[in-house]
Amino acid sequence: MEKFSSPESLRIWRLLAGVSLDLYGILLLLSLVLPIYELKGPIEGSISLLRYNVYLYGTPIHVDALDRASLLSIPLLAVALASLILGSLLILQSFKRESKPILMRISFALSLAFPSVSALAYLSRLVLVGEAMREIPSDLGSVTSAGILITSPVQIFQGPALPLLSPLLSIFPPVIVMSLTAVSAYLNVYSFLEKDLHGKRTSETTVHS
Repeated sequence: MEKFSSPESLRIWRLLAGVSLDLYGILLLLSLVLPIYELKGPIEGSISLLRYNVYLYGTPIHVDALDRASLLSIPLLAVALASLILGSLLILQSFKRESKPILMRISFALSLAFPSVSALAYLSRLVLVGEAMREIPSDLGSVTSAGILITSPVQIFQGPALPLLSPLLSIFPPVIVMSLTAVSAYLNVYSFLEKDLHGKRTSETTVHS
């Protein structure tokens, strides 16, 4: 255990934890802001978890399910930003001799929420965005001045956020980050207790001598 709790080893674990926090923050941020679906035709626009712009013949429309998805995404955005900030601080700290164990503990505490956060993002895409997409008609008809009915298809394209909100990416990245921060936090606590115990033994030896 002493080998893993050496200063060099602790710096490496801090660096790994910081990089994983930054990568998870970027992944979560992209899954929130990038389009899940893009629409073209009589109904056009783009839909992401955080916001959407949908127009019917050029007129903006509001969808209740997408409004709820945007509202639920606000705390997820806060988690993504917190993960990026803490990850960057840990990376900077890994290049310094002295570290602040409190940052590692906060990072580990934050990472405990990652599985729930990723699950909520995935379910928002599956349920709320899925509900909105089912309400969009496959084509719309319009009548010309001559009384002729013309149907225009609504084209739906998958956006870059759709694969980011897959079940696999909702499970493995948060678990990996949580594991790395847990190991790093444990080693930091172990190193602190080891130093404290060593200091007490040294003090006792000095007193007895």
